[in-house]
Amino acid sequence: MGGGSLEMWKAYFGLGCKIIGIDINPTCKQHETDGIEVFIGSQDDPSVINAVAANYPQIDIAIDDGSHRSPHMIGSFNLLYHRVSPNGVYLVEDTHTNYWPDYEGGLNKPGTFIEFCKSKVDEIGAVTSRGALELTPFTTSTDSVTFYDSVVVFEKRPQSSRQAPVTHSMGAQA
Repeated sequence: MGGGSLEMWKAYFGLGCKIIGIDINPTCKQHETDGIEVFIGSQDDPSVINAVAANYPQIDIAIDDGSHRSPHMIGSFNLLYHRVSPNGVYLVEDTHTNYWPDYEGGLNKPGTFIEFCKSKVDEIGAVTSRGALELTPFTTSTDSVTFYDSVVVFEKRPQSSRQAPVTHSMGAQA
């Protein structure tokens, strides 16, 4: 919170990158510099996301380091994920707050971003579910969901036909 990580990401990604920030605090505009632009508003406000997309239709990497509250994380994801380039990355930081009651979280609590992500794992598996799950745009555009300590990473890659691997028992002849 506060926009300070924008400069860190600019240094990390290096020359030629464009860093776009969204923050509800108008003082975060002070972090604007060459290669960094800040939009003021809520991360789950469609008008803010639409303003960003109007200026930057190609998003290669989206990093949610916002309010750390599940409704905002889910809202941002739903507004932004489909706008990330076909081989892009969507990363959400500070997901440990999903377990904290003071952030409306809790273990296995419905409505948390972590539980939302668990459902996305099922969506990836829709192709091999033998019809138990319906294919979605997420299924056909997402290669992986990876859980780290306090971070969830979605890697996009267009999916063509997937097949369940065929395995044999160790004693079977190939």
